[in-house]
Amino acid sequence: MKTATISRTDNIVYIDGVAVPVDCSDIDPAVHVIQWNEEAQRGAIEFVDDDPNDSFKEPNQPIDDISAWRSYIDTAAATLLAAKQRGEPDAANSTKATRT
Repeated sequence: MKTATISRTDNIVYIDGVAVPVDCSDIDPAVHVIQWNEEAQRGAIEFVDDDPNDSFKEPNQPIDDISAWRSYIDTAAATLLAAKQRGEPDAANSTKATRT
């Protein structure tokens, strides 16, 4: 894995651009997405614009530790691996994954 994007609002984790459904409902509702670059060991948290009429959106917050959200990435990666082992490389896009 090079990159991961956790989309709380869509309940999807993207591993190197491949979408995997993962329950992200217990992530703070103020978070829109968490992006992570494994090689650079850095990423960012993008926040939900809670009021598009007020001309203010919380700025992205840089992160250098993904451990608080690693379980979402691990769940998506395990789902992708299982689909590949079954010979269904596209199965991850339709497989319901739940975080462990």
